[in-house]
Amino acid sequence: EIKEGDLVVTTALGGIFPSGLLVGELGKVFRSDVEAFQQAEILPTFDINELETLFILIN
Repeated sequence: EIKEGDLVVTTALGGIFPSGLLVGELGKVFRSDVEAFQQAEILPTFDINELETLFILIN
């Protein structure tokens, strides 16, 4: 079960990204009794206005 405040990190399961990269923190979690999956918003764990350097992984 996921809950607000959980950290979201990458896994190597899809073979695209290395495992353990921090993606963000779960914000509001949307639950439904009729849906097979839960949905949640992911919030950044940093202040984007304070970034000096950003690396983007493309391949």
